[in-house]
Amino acid sequence: MPGTSTKGYPYILGTDSADTIDDTSLALANKLEAVVPFAMSSGTVNVTLTASTSGTATVTFPAGRFSVAPLVQLTKNSSNAAAALTIPIVTAVSASSMTVALYATATQTVTVAVQWWAVQMTTAAANG
Repeated sequence: MPGTSTKGYPYILGTDSADTIDDTSLALANKLEAVVPFAMSSGTVNVTLTASTSGTATVTFPAGRFSVAPLVQLTKNSSNAAAALTIPIVTAVSASSMTVALYATATQTVTVAVQWWAVQMTTAAANG
């Protein structure tokens, strides 16, 4: 009989018979699939404002990575004081790309590195 970890993950014991290995391995795989995202990607994109209050940049996800539009999180990574007055948002998300927009409180010229992380939790949905 297989063992079970404190979090409920099955594992094979040295005393298990060979005929229980397949079932235990399948149970472990099913348990992991329930908690591990189906697909993820991350990166950094530079968004430039040139004497403007907004700018955009397109991010192309790795080919075939997502089967639906993923959930996306953004954060700024800049030591430029002008970047503190900007807000990044994501628009036009699809399974293959997204547009990152940067909005400023006043007209300025600045390039801001925007880090992003995209996730699809199940084979059919971003949420999960």
